[in-house]
Amino acid sequence: MTALLQDAIDRLRRLPQRDQEFYARQLLKELDADERWDELFAHTSPAHWTSMVAEARQDAADNGTLSLDELKASL
Repeated sequence: MTALLQDAIDRLRRLPQRDQEFYARQLLKELDADERWDELFAHTSPAHWTSMVAEARQDAADNGTLSLDELKASL
């Protein structure tokens, strides 16, 4: 276990049980979501990635999608 994770667990132990349950549920949801993304990405072929990139670029061109820098500047 890393020192950072140990520190987080030590801090969680000092919380009331209700709060510990809340953070445990949140962490488990995040871990489950990461596993689902890993599974999806593992089954994506290079050809599919290429197709998705082309589709995203076309959507951006058709819909005037903002780049991240443009979006930041507009805020």
